[in-house]
Amino acid sequence: MKISLVVLASLLIGLTGGVVSALWQTDLFSNVSLEAALATPDTPGMLDPAPPGKEPRLVIDAPHYHFGHMERQATGRHTFKMKNVGDYPLALRKLKTSCKCTLSDLTDLEVLPGESADVTLEWTAKTGDTLFRQDATIATNDPRRPVVTLTIEGMVVDSTVVNPPEIVFSNLTSDEEASGKTRVFTSLSDDLRIVGHTCENAETADFFAIRSEPLPKDSLPPEMKSGCEVVVTVKPGLPQGAIQQKIRMQMNVSDVPDAEVRIGGRIGSPILIVGREWDQERGVIRLGTINRSEGTKRQLKLMIRGAHRKEIELRAPQVQPALLKVTLGEPQELSNVVAVPLSIEVPPGSPAVNHLGNDQGIAGEITIPTNQPELGDVRLKVTFAVSD
Repeated sequence: MKISLVVLASLLIGLTGGVVSALWQTDLFSNVSLEAALATPDTPGMLDPAPPGKEPRLVIDAPHYHFGHMERQATGRHTFKMKNVGDYPLALRKLKTSCKCTLSDLTDLEVLPGESADVTLEWTAKTGDTLFRQDATIATNDPRRPVVTLTIEGMVVDSTVVNPPEIVFSNLTSDEEASGKTRVFTSLSDDLRIVGHTCENAETADFFAIRSEPLPKDSLPPEMKSGCEVVVTVKPGLPQGAIQQKIRMQMNVSDVPDAEVRIGGRIGSPILIVGREWDQERGVIRLGTINRSEGTKRQLKLMIRGAHRKEIELRAPQVQPALLKVTLGEPQELSNVVAVPLSIEVPPGSPAVNHLGNDQGIAGEITIPTNQPELGDVRLKVTFAVSD
Protein backbone atom coordinates (compact mmCIF):
# COMPACT_ATOMS: atom_id res chain seq x y z
CA MET A 1 0.00 0.00 0.00
CA LYS A 2 2.80 2.47 0.86
CA ILE A 3 4.47 1.80 -2.45
CA SER A 4 1.20 2.46 -4.31
CA LEU A 5 0.74 5.79 -2.51
CA VAL A 6 4.27 6.86 -3.38
CA VAL A 7 3.72 5.99 -7.03
CA LEU A 8 0.38 7.83 -7.05
CA ALA A 9 1.96 10.90 -5.47
CA SER A 10 4.75 10.85 -8.01
CA LEU A 11 2.25 10.63 -10.85
CA LEU A 12 0.27 13.58 -9.47
CA ILE A 13 3.40 15.70 -9.08
CA GLY A 14 4.49 14.82 -12.58
CA LEU A 15 1.04 15.59 -13.97
CA THR A 16 0.92 18.96 -12.15
CA GLY A 17 4.36 19.88 -13.40
CA GLY A 18 3.37 18.86 -16.92
CA VAL A 19 0.25 20.99 -16.84
CA VAL A 20 2.16 24.03 -15.54
CA SER A 21 4.88 23.48 -18.10
CA ALA A 22 2.32 23.23 -20.88
CA LEU A 23 0.56 26.36 -19.73
CA TRP A 24 3.90 28.11 -19.51
CA GLN A 25 4.43 27.48 -23.23
CA THR A 26 1.17 29.32 -23.93
CA ASP A 27 0.33 32.97 -23.25
CA LEU A 28 -1.71 32.21 -20.15
CA PHE A 29 1.21 33.03 -17.81
CA SER A 30 2.92 35.52 -20.12
CA ASN A 31 2.78 38.30 -17.50
CA VAL A 32 3.92 36.28 -14.49
CA SER A 33 7.10 34.53 -13.46
CA LEU A 34 7.32 30.76 -13.11
CA GLU A 35 7.58 31.18 -9.31
CA ALA A 36 4.33 33.18 -9.28
CA ALA A 37 2.59 30.58 -11.46
CA LEU A 38 3.43 27.85 -8.94
CA ALA A 39 2.60 29.99 -5.89
CA THR A 40 -0.33 29.31 -3.62
CA PRO A 41 -2.63 31.92 -2.04
CA ASP A 42 -0.53 31.66 1.12
CA THR A 43 2.64 32.72 -0.68
CA PRO A 44 3.72 36.25 0.33
CA GLY A 45 2.46 38.73 -2.24
CA MET A 46 -0.36 36.48 -3.55
CA LEU A 47 -4.01 37.34 -2.84
CA ASP A 48 -6.97 35.12 -1.97
CA PRO A 49 -8.81 33.81 -5.05
CA ALA A 50 -12.46 34.54 -5.80
CA PRO A 51 -15.11 31.96 -4.87
CA PRO A 52 -16.29 29.48 -7.54
CA GLY A 53 -18.39 31.09 -10.24
CA LYS A 54 -17.03 34.57 -9.52
CA GLU A 55 -13.99 36.22 -11.02
CA PRO A 56 -12.33 39.65 -11.06
CA ARG A 57 -10.77 40.66 -14.32
CA LEU A 58 -8.10 43.31 -14.64
CA VAL A 59 -7.78 45.48 -17.73
CA ILE A 60 -4.87 47.92 -18.21
CA ASP A 61 -4.77 49.85 -21.44
CA ALA A 62 -1.00 50.35 -21.38
CA PRO A 63 1.17 48.83 -18.60
CA HIS A 64 4.23 50.25 -20.35
CA TYR A 65 4.70 54.02 -20.54
CA HIS A 66 7.40 55.72 -22.60
CA PHE A 67 7.82 59.33 -21.50
CA GLY A 68 10.09 60.30 -24.38
CA HIS A 69 12.73 62.78 -23.18
CA MET A 70 13.09 64.38 -19.77
CA GLU A 71 15.63 66.56 -18.03
CA ARG A 72 18.25 64.89 -15.85
CA GLN A 73 17.43 65.26 -12.13
CA ALA A 74 13.84 66.21 -13.01
CA THR A 75 10.86 64.36 -11.51
CA GLY A 76 8.10 62.74 -13.58
CA ARG A 77 4.68 61.24 -12.79
CA HIS A 78 2.37 58.92 -14.70
CA THR A 79 -0.93 57.33 -13.71
CA PHE A 80 -1.97 53.87 -14.88
CA LYS A 81 -5.72 53.12 -14.97
CA MET A 82 -6.58 49.71 -13.45
CA LYS A 83 -10.16 48.66 -14.40
CA ASN A 84 -12.10 45.67 -13.07
CA VAL A 85 -14.36 44.24 -15.83
CA GLY A 86 -15.14 41.07 -13.85
CA ASP A 87 -17.98 40.23 -11.46
CA TYR A 88 -15.98 40.05 -8.22
CA PRO A 89 -13.93 42.73 -6.37
CA LEU A 90 -10.40 43.08 -7.72
CA ALA A 91 -7.72 43.19 -5.04
CA LEU A 92 -4.43 45.05 -5.69
CA ARG A 93 -1.31 45.00 -3.57
CA LYS A 94 1.96 46.81 -4.16
CA LEU A 95 5.00 44.53 -4.31
CA LYS A 96 8.56 45.58 -5.11
CA THR A 97 9.21 48.82 -6.94
CA SER A 98 12.25 50.74 -8.14
CA CYS A 99 10.44 54.05 -7.88
CA LYS A 100 7.84 55.75 -5.73
CA CYS A 101 4.46 54.10 -6.33
CA THR A 102 1.03 54.94 -4.92
CA LEU A 103 -2.19 52.93 -5.21
CA SER A 104 -4.71 55.73 -4.74
CA ASP A 105 -2.73 56.53 -1.58
CA LEU A 106 -3.40 53.06 -0.10
CA THR A 107 -1.09 50.11 0.51
CA ASP A 108 -3.81 47.61 -0.52
CA LEU A 109 -6.77 48.49 -2.75
CA GLU A 110 -10.05 46.78 -3.66
CA VAL A 111 -11.70 47.71 -6.97
CA LEU A 112 -15.38 46.85 -7.29
CA PRO A 113 -16.76 45.36 -10.54
CA GLY A 114 -17.08 48.01 -13.23
CA GLU A 115 -14.91 50.50 -11.36
CA SER A 116 -11.32 51.70 -11.82
CA ALA A 117 -8.39 52.64 -9.64
CA ASP A 118 -5.31 54.75 -10.29
CA VAL A 119 -1.75 53.57 -9.76
CA THR A 120 0.60 56.54 -9.92
CA LEU A 121 4.35 56.14 -10.44
CA GLU A 122 6.71 58.97 -9.59
CA TRP A 123 10.39 58.92 -10.49
CA THR A 124 13.45 61.17 -10.52
CA ALA A 125 15.93 60.88 -13.38
CA LYS A 126 19.10 60.68 -11.29
CA THR A 127 20.90 58.24 -13.56
CA GLY A 128 24.11 59.24 -15.30
CA ASP A 129 23.07 57.18 -18.33
CA THR A 130 20.99 58.27 -21.30
CA LEU A 131 18.51 55.39 -21.10
CA PHE A 132 16.14 55.30 -18.12
CA ARG A 133 13.80 52.53 -16.91
CA GLN A 134 11.96 51.77 -13.67
CA ASP A 135 9.33 49.20 -12.70
CA ALA A 136 6.59 48.66 -10.15
CA THR A 137 5.11 45.21 -9.50
CA ILE A 138 1.46 44.79 -8.47
CA ALA A 139 -0.13 41.56 -7.15
CA THR A 140 -3.81 40.93 -7.99
CA ASN A 141 -6.43 38.25 -7.36
CA ASP A 142 -7.20 38.02 -11.10
CA PRO A 143 -6.25 34.41 -11.95
CA ARG A 144 -5.30 35.52 -15.46
CA ARG A 145 -2.95 38.25 -14.21
CA PRO A 146 -1.80 37.44 -10.66
CA VAL A 147 1.22 39.72 -11.03
CA VAL A 148 1.43 42.85 -13.18
CA THR A 149 4.55 44.89 -13.89
CA LEU A 150 4.15 48.57 -14.68
CA THR A 151 7.09 50.07 -16.55
CA ILE A 152 8.18 53.59 -17.30
CA GLU A 153 11.15 54.32 -19.53
CA GLY A 154 12.60 56.98 -21.76
CA MET A 155 15.63 59.10 -22.54
CA VAL A 156 17.37 61.42 -20.07
CA VAL A 157 18.86 64.56 -21.58
CA ASP A 158 20.94 67.50 -20.41
CA SER A 159 19.29 70.53 -21.95
CA THR A 160 21.46 72.69 -19.69
CA VAL A 161 25.21 72.07 -19.56
CA VAL A 162 27.94 73.55 -17.34
CA ASN A 163 31.44 73.44 -18.85
CA PRO A 164 33.74 73.04 -17.02
CA PRO A 165 31.70 71.60 -14.15
CA GLU A 166 34.46 72.45 -11.64
CA ILE A 167 36.66 75.48 -10.95
CA VAL A 168 39.89 74.73 -9.05
CA PHE A 169 41.87 77.41 -7.21
CA SER A 170 45.43 76.28 -6.50
CA ASN A 171 48.27 78.03 -4.67
CA LEU A 172 45.82 80.48 -3.13
CA THR A 173 46.45 82.18 0.20
CA SER A 174 43.85 83.28 2.71
CA ASP A 175 44.49 86.99 2.06
CA GLU A 176 44.16 86.76 -1.72
CA GLU A 177 41.23 87.27 -4.06
CA ALA A 178 41.00 85.09 -7.16
CA SER A 179 38.51 84.42 -9.95
CA GLY A 180 37.71 81.48 -12.19
CA LYS A 181 35.32 81.00 -15.11
CA THR A 182 32.82 78.47 -16.37
CA ARG A 183 30.08 78.52 -19.00
CA VAL A 184 26.42 77.54 -18.87
CA PHE A 185 24.58 76.54 -22.07
CA THR A 186 20.96 75.63 -22.75
CA SER A 187 18.96 74.25 -25.68
CA LEU A 188 15.64 75.48 -24.23
CA SER A 189 15.91 79.26 -24.45
CA ASP A 190 17.29 81.92 -26.77
CA ASP A 191 18.04 84.21 -23.83
CA LEU A 192 19.64 82.30 -20.92
CA ARG A 193 20.28 84.40 -17.81
CA ILE A 194 21.47 83.59 -14.29
CA VAL A 195 18.91 85.09 -11.91
CA GLY A 196 20.26 83.90 -8.54
CA HIS A 197 22.56 81.47 -6.79
CA THR A 198 23.00 79.56 -3.52
CA CYS A 199 26.02 77.86 -1.91
CA GLU A 200 25.81 74.32 -0.57
CA ASN A 201 28.30 75.05 2.25
CA ALA A 202 26.58 77.88 4.11
CA GLU A 203 29.53 78.46 6.46
CA THR A 204 31.77 79.79 3.67
CA ALA A 205 29.04 81.16 1.36
CA ASP A 206 29.99 84.79 2.05
CA PHE A 207 33.45 84.23 0.55
CA PHE A 208 32.05 83.44 -2.92
CA ALA A 209 30.50 85.81 -5.46
CA ILE A 210 29.36 85.23 -9.04
CA ARG A 211 28.56 87.40 -12.02
CA SER A 212 27.50 86.41 -15.51
CA GLU A 213 27.16 87.85 -18.97
CA PRO A 214 25.64 86.46 -22.21
CA LEU A 215 27.82 84.62 -24.68
CA PRO A 216 27.79 85.54 -28.39
CA LYS A 217 25.86 83.12 -30.59
CA ASP A 218 28.93 82.12 -32.60
CA SER A 219 30.61 80.74 -29.44
CA LEU A 220 27.81 78.25 -28.62
CA PRO A 221 28.15 74.47 -29.04
CA PRO A 222 25.90 72.73 -31.58
CA GLU A 223 22.23 72.36 -30.53
CA MET A 224 22.61 75.02 -27.83
CA LYS A 225 20.51 78.15 -28.25
CA SER A 226 22.13 80.48 -25.73
CA GLY A 227 24.67 80.62 -22.93
CA CYS A 228 26.37 82.66 -20.24
CA GLU A 229 29.91 83.04 -19.04
CA VAL A 230 29.97 82.82 -15.26
CA VAL A 231 32.82 84.32 -13.21
CA VAL A 232 33.22 82.92 -9.69
CA THR A 233 35.29 85.06 -7.31
CA VAL A 234 36.83 83.80 -4.08
CA LYS A 235 37.15 86.60 -1.54
CA PRO A 236 39.96 86.92 1.05
CA GLY A 237 39.44 85.30 4.42
CA LEU A 238 38.85 81.63 3.69
CA PRO A 239 40.56 79.43 6.31
CA GLN A 240 43.57 77.34 5.34
CA GLY A 241 42.76 73.90 4.01
CA ALA A 242 40.75 72.33 1.19
CA ILE A 243 38.08 74.39 -0.57
CA GLN A 244 34.83 72.43 -0.64
CA GLN A 245 31.94 74.34 -2.14
CA LYS A 246 29.19 73.84 -4.69
CA ILE A 247 27.30 76.76 -6.21
CA ARG A 248 23.79 76.23 -7.57
CA MET A 249 22.70 78.77 -10.16
CA GLN A 250 19.05 79.54 -10.77
CA MET A 251 18.14 80.39 -14.36
CA ASN A 252 15.28 82.06 -16.17
CA VAL A 253 14.47 78.75 -17.90
CA SER A 254 11.48 76.97 -16.41
CA ASP A 255 11.25 73.24 -15.61
CA VAL A 256 14.99 72.60 -15.44
CA PRO A 257 17.13 71.88 -12.36
CA ASP A 258 19.63 74.46 -11.11
CA ALA A 259 22.98 74.51 -12.88
CA GLU A 260 25.80 73.48 -10.54
CA VAL A 261 29.50 74.23 -10.47
CA ARG A 262 31.88 72.67 -7.94
CA ILE A 263 34.60 74.80 -6.39
CA GLY A 264 37.80 73.00 -5.40
CA GLY A 265 41.40 73.73 -4.56
CA ARG A 266 43.24 74.64 -1.41
CA ILE A 267 43.94 77.69 0.71
CA GLY A 268 47.56 77.51 1.82
CA SER A 269 49.83 79.48 4.09
CA PRO A 270 51.28 82.71 2.68
CA ILE A 271 54.70 81.23 3.46
CA LEU A 272 55.93 78.26 1.44
CA ILE A 273 59.19 76.42 2.05
CA VAL A 274 61.14 75.13 -0.94
CA GLY A 275 64.48 73.42 -1.30
CA ARG A 276 66.38 70.17 -1.53
CA GLU A 277 65.35 67.40 0.89
CA TRP A 278 62.37 69.38 2.16
CA ASP A 279 59.22 67.26 2.60
CA GLN A 280 56.31 69.69 2.29
CA GLU A 281 53.67 67.13 3.20
CA ARG A 282 55.32 66.16 6.50
CA GLY A 283 56.93 69.51 7.23
CA VAL A 284 60.41 68.06 7.71
CA ILE A 285 63.89 68.39 6.23
CA ARG A 286 66.00 65.24 6.40
CA LEU A 287 69.76 65.75 6.86
CA GLY A 288 70.53 62.07 7.40
CA THR A 289 73.55 60.77 9.35
CA ILE A 290 76.37 63.32 9.53
CA ASN A 291 80.06 62.72 10.18
CA ARG A 292 80.89 64.85 13.22
CA SER A 293 84.27 65.85 11.82
CA GLU A 294 82.70 67.24 8.65
CA GLY A 295 79.32 68.64 9.63
CA THR A 296 76.76 69.62 6.97
CA LYS A 297 74.83 72.57 5.65
CA ARG A 298 71.53 73.01 3.74
CA GLN A 299 69.88 75.97 2.07
CA LEU A 300 66.12 76.46 1.89
CA LYS A 301 64.00 79.43 0.87
CA LEU A 302 60.90 80.83 2.52
CA MET A 303 58.59 82.14 -0.22
CA ILE A 304 56.18 84.77 1.11
CA ARG A 305 53.11 85.13 -1.13
CA GLY A 306 49.86 87.04 -1.15
CA ALA A 307 48.68 90.61 -1.23
CA HIS A 308 50.37 91.43 2.10
CA ARG A 309 53.69 89.68 1.42
CA LYS A 310 55.72 92.85 1.88
CA GLU A 311 54.19 93.42 5.31
CA ILE A 312 55.17 90.02 6.74
CA GLU A 313 58.39 89.98 8.75
CA LEU A 314 60.31 86.88 9.86
CA ARG A 315 62.09 87.11 13.21
CA ALA A 316 65.11 85.34 14.70
CA PRO A 317 64.73 81.53 14.57
CA GLN A 318 64.44 79.43 17.72
CA VAL A 319 66.06 75.99 17.48
CA GLN A 320 66.05 72.67 19.29
CA PRO A 321 68.62 71.17 19.83
CA ALA A 322 70.89 74.15 20.38
CA LEU A 323 73.72 72.69 18.26
CA LEU A 324 71.77 73.56 15.09
CA LYS A 325 72.88 76.83 13.56
CA VAL A 326 70.00 78.51 11.70
CA THR A 327 70.16 81.92 10.01
CA LEU A 328 67.83 83.97 7.82
CA GLY A 329 69.21 85.84 4.79
CA GLU A 330 68.12 89.14 3.31
CA PRO A 331 64.64 89.20 1.72
CA GLN A 332 64.58 89.35 -2.08
CA GLU A 333 61.57 90.82 -3.89
CA LEU A 334 60.64 88.84 -7.00
CA SER A 335 57.70 89.32 -9.36
CA ASN A 336 54.97 88.08 -7.01
CA VAL A 337 56.78 86.73 -3.96
CA VAL A 338 59.34 87.74 -1.37
CA ALA A 339 62.06 85.08 -1.06
CA VAL A 340 63.97 84.76 2.23
CA PRO A 341 67.02 82.40 2.31
CA LEU A 342 67.19 80.00 5.25
CA SER A 343 70.47 78.32 6.18
CA ILE A 344 70.51 75.18 8.38
CA GLU A 345 73.91 73.94 9.59
CA VAL A 346 75.26 71.18 11.81
CA PRO A 347 78.76 72.56 12.50
CA PRO A 348 81.86 70.30 12.37
CA GLY A 349 82.81 68.97 15.80
CA SER A 350 79.19 68.70 17.01
CA PRO A 351 78.59 66.00 19.66
CA ALA A 352 77.21 62.59 18.67
CA VAL A 353 73.39 62.75 18.83
CA ASN A 354 70.35 61.03 17.40
CA HIS A 355 67.49 63.22 16.23
CA LEU A 356 66.21 60.96 13.46
CA GLY A 357 62.69 61.09 14.80
CA ASN A 358 62.65 57.42 15.83
CA ASP A 359 62.40 55.70 19.20
CA GLN A 360 65.99 56.65 20.08
CA GLY A 361 65.75 60.38 19.48
CA ILE A 362 63.07 62.97 18.72
CA ALA A 363 63.39 65.20 15.67
CA GLY A 364 64.85 68.65 15.96
CA GLU A 365 62.65 71.69 15.42
CA ILE A 366 63.04 75.20 14.04
CA THR A 367 60.50 77.88 14.97
CA ILE A 368 60.45 81.20 13.09
CA PRO A 369 58.13 83.81 14.64
CA THR A 370 56.34 86.34 12.41
CA ASN A 371 54.93 89.79 13.04
CA GLN A 372 51.42 88.60 12.10
CA PRO A 373 49.58 87.02 15.09
CA GLU A 374 46.88 85.55 12.81
CA LEU A 375 49.58 83.91 10.69
CA GLY A 376 51.45 82.40 13.63
CA ASP A 377 54.92 80.88 13.56
CA VAL A 378 56.67 78.98 10.79
CA ARG A 379 57.72 75.55 12.05
CA LEU A 380 60.11 73.02 10.51
CA LYS A 381 61.16 69.64 11.80
CA VAL A 382 64.75 68.53 11.25
CA THR A 383 65.81 64.86 11.33
CA PHE A 384 69.50 64.07 11.61
CA ALA A 385 72.11 62.12 13.56
CA VAL A 386 75.76 62.94 14.27
CA SER A 387 78.28 60.11 14.60
CA ASP A 388 82.02 59.48 14.38
